[in-house]
Amino acid sequence: MSFCKNLSLLKILVTCLVLGAYSSGSAVQTLALENAKSVKKLRITADENREKLSKIGEFSNLEELEIHCLEKLDRIPDGIGKLKKLKILNMDEGNGCVMNPQLPESIGNLTQLKELNLYGAQDISGEFEQPRGRKLLPQSLSKLKKLEKLNLGRNGYRTIPQVVFSIPSIKELNLAFNDLADLPKDLLKLPHLSKIILGNNYKITCSPLKQAELTKRFKNIHLDFENEYPCPE
Repeated sequence: MSFCKNLSLLKILVTCLVLGAYSSGSAVQTLALENAKSVKKLRITADENREKLSKIGEFSNLEELEIHCLEKLDRIPDGIGKLKKLKILNMDEGNGCVMNPQLPESIGNLTQLKELNLYGAQDISGEFEQPRGRKLLPQSLSKLKKLEKLNLGRNGYRTIPQVVFSIPSIKELNLAFNDLADLPKDLLKLPHLSKIILGNNYKITCSPLKQAELTKRFKNIHLDFENEYPCPE
């Protein structure tokens, strides 16, 4: 009887330690699916929590989701649309990974989403494998009325995806490391847009004349032309 009591107390203690560690720290936690509703921040990579992506809809209280380096992933599951409390969706692939998954239309259900980072996450360059076809961003992005930051950097875009002009809440648009030669006037339709990051779009950032033209045309928007790497010779 004493052993049973001690075992029960041990289980309670372990549970408290796990949940306490999650709630008190900023580190991303690795938790079993049975604790899915307690998770507010989750990181999914090729080596970490990968199996949870197919059950992503069970993490109903998630506020921040990171998905990285799933290079063979063809599609983000529709279940992501169940994350009604999600504020940040980060798929920043840096310079080490290439992803090109289709984003589902259910992403339009993420009504609390404030930041969407797709840097290198719609890359068709085929740097690490055969080139892939361009996957269109879902039209439902226009439903994201709280989305303030959108990062579309390093995806090989020559033109800005049309749906971007239908997201009126955007304040900061990151277009760095693409292949843009100009900015369309449709960006002026975004009433809250105050910053556009353009670094390493060489046809723009290596041309003082183009920079001057854009600065005049978008006089109420801060245009960041700073390159991380030098202009090509």
